[in-house]
Amino acid sequence: MPWEQSLRRSGSFVYLTDNQGRSVPFVDIEPGERIYSPYEQIHLVRTLGGHYLLQTLDNVFFYFGEVPDENTSVPLQRLENAPGITCISRVRSKARLPTSARRAACGFTCITTTRLDA
Repeated sequence: MPWEQSLRRSGSFVYLTDNQGRSVPFVDIEPGERIYSPYEQIHLVRTLGGHYLLQTLDNVFFYFGEVPDENTSVPLQRLENAPGITCISRVRSKARLPTSARRAACGFTCITTTRLDA
C-alpha cells in the first residue's frame, strides 16, 4: 500500500522510505524547486510554502507536508491525481466532509475536488 511511505530529512538529504522498506535518498531542495530521480522515475517537489510531495510521471501526487530536519519520519498524508481526486489518510478534525467525500476500497476517505486552471 502506498500509505506505508514516508519522508525524513537529515542534513542535505531527504529520504523516501517506500512501501517495500527501501530508503531512497534525494538531495534536499529549496522551496519552489524540484528534482527528478531517473532510477525511481519520480520527482521530489518542494512547494513555495516548504511542503514536500512526490510526483509520478503519470501525475499522481503523494503529499507529505512539512518535513523537519530532525531525521524523523513523516507519513504520507494524501494522494491526488491530475483530475483532482484526493484520498486522505485520516481526518484530523471532526469537521463535516463535503458530500463528494466517500470511503474508498482502501478504507480511506476520498474527496472529489474541482481544479481551476488559470
